[in-house]
Amino acid sequence: MARMPKIVLSGLDVGSSKTVALIAGYSSGAMQVLGLGEAPPSGMDKGIPSGSDALITSILTAFKDAEKAAGVKKPLVYAGCDSVNSVLRPCRAVPGNFFIDIPDSERVLCLLPPKHAIASLQDGNVMEARAVTASAGEIVLFLSCLKKAGLNPAELVYTPLAGAAALISAAEKEVGTVLIDIGASKTSASYFSRGFFKDTAVLPICGEHFIGDLAVGLRTTMGEARRVAAEYSQVTGAEGRERNFVVGSLDGKEKKGVTISYIRNIIEARIQEFAEIIADLFEDFGCSDFLPGGVVLAGGGAQLPGLAGWMERRLHVSVRVGRVDVAGAALSPLHYNAFGLAKYGLSGLAAAGKKSSNIFNSDFWTSLVSEKAARFLRID
Repeated sequence: MARMPKIVLSGLDVGSSKTVALIAGYSSGAMQVLGLGEAPPSGMDKGIPSGSDALITSILTAFKDAEKAAGVKKPLVYAGCDSVNSVLRPCRAVPGNFFIDIPDSERVLCLLPPKHAIASLQDGNVMEARAVTASAGEIVLFLSCLKKAGLNPAELVYTPLAGAAALISAAEKEVGTVLIDIGASKTSASYFSRGFFKDTAVLPICGEHFIGDLAVGLRTTMGEARRVAAEYSQVTGAEGRERNFVVGSLDGKEKKGVTISYIRNIIEARIQEFAEIIADLFEDFGCSDFLPGGVVLAGGGAQLPGLAGWMERRLHVSVRVGRVDVAGAALSPLHYNAFGLAKYGLSGLAAAGKKSSNIFNSDFWTSLVSEKAARFLRID
């Protein structure tokens, strides 16, 4: 019987397309997936908690399967949160559980350095920063659901940080890399440079826009369009030049053949628009002239054939689709964020007790935010 790793922790990724619970263990310098559970999306609307009972059921279902596979109960939980209210809000932070200029209606998920004057940020104990915030009501509802599901979350983590932990190396974070996570109902872009989390944004195009374009262009239902998109994402090589698809009509009574080139034209029109938005975002991030690490694509939308190539040609930087290999096997793209949450939690545990002279060291900000978040983990 295999020995249980000394460190066991879990990541919970609750999104609009699925709920994923992943339990991981760490030993001998490597992480391994011990258990994995999935549940249909329920109680979430575009990343925002909308129904407590349905959300609790979804979380319980996912964790029950993960715990059964792992053979452990109630591991330490790091939960993802991207229910963003104000993507970046200027603020001042004071060590000791206090954020100036953040209204009571919002909760801080993550702190970033300001765009300018990094050398003169500290004025006594007050530090200039920018905050990623979420609605206090949504955070309280989400934490309440976790507690009612029997979970005791160690931390709420801004989800792009989890994606970066899974998909971007320390060297890539140092030289400059942008992570783009294309989800079903939300797309985020996050910029890392010199080891810092420098900038983030929510984009107006997501996976459902690609599906909607297909539904309109093929004159079919959204469900049928999703099926076609899923099949299209699996097409490779010579098959990509010859294959035809059978598509049902809006009323479901008729079927018609559609060439793959017709489908490709529909999707690539949206990809071109998407690449233009990213190019403008690079200007805002200040990385349009120099991005050695390029772009890493994540999420279900990243699996669309041709997306990376289109973006490379428009942005003139390297673009790759993120991949996670654990114990020699590739992890599904749907599980990257849950794995990243566990990996993020592990890095925080490893750094506990260490001090840094750099005030924007991630451990400093994690501890600062966690102190404030801890008050909201105690739900009456």
